[in-house]
Amino acid sequence: MFSNEGASSEAGAIQYLVQVRLDGDASHLTAHAGRALGALLTGERVEGLRIVGQLLAAADTHLVLVAEGYMFATHPTVYTETDVEALYRIFRSENRIVLRCASHITLEVSRRDKALAIDLLSSANIDLAMRSGRDFFMWLAHEETIPFALIRDDQLRRLIDGLRSTPRLDDHWVNAFLKKAMQRAPGTVLELAKARIDASIASDDWSIQPLGSVFRDSDALDLLALPDGVTQLRDLLEWALGRIGDYKFSYRFAEMLQSLCSPYDATCVATIEDWLIAGGTADHFKVVTAIVRDAGAGFVFDNERFIARSLGAARAVGRKVFKDLSSAIFATSVGGLRSGSPGQPFEADLRLKDLAEKRLARITRADPTYDLYADIKGHATQDIERQLADGRRMDEEDADA
Repeated sequence: MFSNEGASSEAGAIQYLVQVRLDGDASHLTAHAGRALGALLTGERVEGLRIVGQLLAAADTHLVLVAEGYMFATHPTVYTETDVEALYRIFRSENRIVLRCASHITLEVSRRDKALAIDLLSSANIDLAMRSGRDFFMWLAHEETIPFALIRDDQLRRLIDGLRSTPRLDDHWVNAFLKKAMQRAPGTVLELAKARIDASIASDDWSIQPLGSVFRDSDALDLLALPDGVTQLRDLLEWALGRIGDYKFSYRFAEMLQSLCSPYDATCVATIEDWLIAGGTADHFKVVTAIVRDAGAGFVFDNERFIARSLGAARAVGRKVFKDLSSAIFATSVGGLRSGSPGQPFEADLRLKDLAEKRLARITRADPTYDLYADIKGHATQDIERQLADGRRMDEEDADA
């Protein structure tokens, strides 16, 4: 396949390794053909590029070898046309092995030509790249490697849209990328979330989350930090209104809001409350019920006014509306993980019991929040008594030992 004319003995040896690799020899020696090609691209550029050119001429048949070569090579200060063609072929490949190499190649390219690195990344099949390696977005989120301001708007849209079919987005680097993208192109990020909700419902696949999981409040995309964040939130609430009757949608919509706005601060809650009171229909309450259900255990501590006003308004709309909202607030209040010492009450239960008792002391039985706080107190009291009983049982077992 290759001509040895004018090649060094080293190049000839590398040619031999490459040729037998292409002939299907899977020996231990030929497994290093990619590394050998990388050495040639580093030390004898002219000959290395000639071999790469011949490999590229065979369509994508030998693209794995080319990708391995560039992965192991020290890249030049300035790329040739052959280099650029090879790099685009690598990043646009549909071969997972090739794309795994592409992720490693990115750092070398970014050190020489950041604009080229960005264009290569944005030209890739993002879904396939994510399936091939979890570090693809690491470079896009790392400011020193890829300054976010250098990413053009069209490139940013391609990168965001490329995540529509990715099964899961709960990856640290994807989350870091989306947080940056939210500040630049919030509309495109919200379109992504809506498209993933639709895809999840259509395929009945609960693993497809709108924007990934929020394990810590710092993971949220901070929608309300945008200048028009409140308007964006109200638009999302209106968008949900026509679909909230579908329970599959309601759960995914709540996940999306959590990814965008967690923790639900005063501005977020006030926006939701104003929208709810202004609308006041059963569907408005369904939207808010879905959101509250996933609001987190701290919600009840920080939003006494919202709870009182929303439950008061819900009771005026209908019994079921009132019951559903109250149940959602109860569930989020007593939910979450518990931690503490064996045989001792959990701190979370002690705080809940104390909160419920203080609020019950200020209201009458006719208050729309009375039953909610009574139920919270009862639940916390049972958990406390259960932990204390476990402690007494452990003491008795120790005494008998």
